[in-house]
Amino acid sequence: MNKKLLAAVGLLCLGGCGYVDAYEEAVSEYEPLYCYQSIGAVECFKEPKFEDSRRLVNYFGPHPSRYDPPEKPEKPELSAPKPVSYWVKDPEPIPQPGVRMQDLRPIAN
Repeated sequence: MNKKLLAAVGLLCLGGCGYVDAYEEAVSEYEPLYCYQSIGAVECFKEPKFEDSRRLVNYFGPHPSRYDPPEKPEKPELSAPKPVSYWVKDPEPIPQPGVRMQDLRPIAN
């Protein structure tokens, strides 16, 4: 019983070292390149961008899951600006007489 259990655990451990899929096995030896769809075109990077993982179009090299994701930055503490005891108002525009269309002259060539 123990031998069978030990053999099963060994196979599971070795199975974790394999490739994610057949495509990764075919491109694992290439120089790493990870391409993502942007608004205008496809952009490629030498390392995977985890924040854009849903826009991944194609990759060469190791599967992006083989990289460790970066740590998430801490959220900054938000606070309101300091209150001020004054206000500024722009000057009101000065009304100007309008130009009638019949007063405009055609441009002579």
